[in-house]
Amino acid sequence: MGKIFFRIVIVFSISLFVLFSGCSKKSDSNPVAAGDQTTGAGSITLNGGGYNNTVINFSIGMAAYSSTDQVTNCIFYGKSGSDSVLVVVAFAGTATGNYQWEEFNQNSSFMNGVIVSFYNSSGNNKYCVPKATGQTSVIKYGTVGQTIEGSFNGSTQEIVSSSVISVSGSFKATRVPDE
Repeated sequence: MGKIFFRIVIVFSISLFVLFSGCSKKSDSNPVAAGDQTTGAGSITLNGGGYNNTVINFSIGMAAYSSTDQVTNCIFYGKSGSDSVLVVVAFAGTATGNYQWEEFNQNSSFMNGVIVSFYNSSGNNKYCVPKATGQTSVIKYGTVGQTIEGSFNGSTQEIVSSSVISVSGSFKATRVPDE
């Protein structure tokens, strides 16, 4: 469990770095150029656990392959009201195709599926891990500098309350160098 939590913290930290490195206080100088690797596309729809057809559009995203874990992680950021939402689409491989999610448990060496984390100013954060009922379909797996694209559909489970949240959506992110 500690190993998985550590990896989630690393993914979240990288995502925050990407988010804040693209911000600029000067309106005449934006360090994130058009087509930059931090541009993400797609969305996620949530149902259950207090969500009813809630759609979150991704505004920031990137993808990378971890040669150590042999997993591709596509990381996206969006907002739902005042909540910041981090979505990770993870699958074991480097090719197009359909990837079945794996049920997360304490002995999992990595997460395979969709992970959703909600953060808000009140500190009432939620972390949802994949259930085995989902699938990710990758329709394009580009080389570094190209995009990884696809869709997903399945269920996640909130860690603390055990609420099941159905998720579906699409994604497109530029692939950055392998880890």
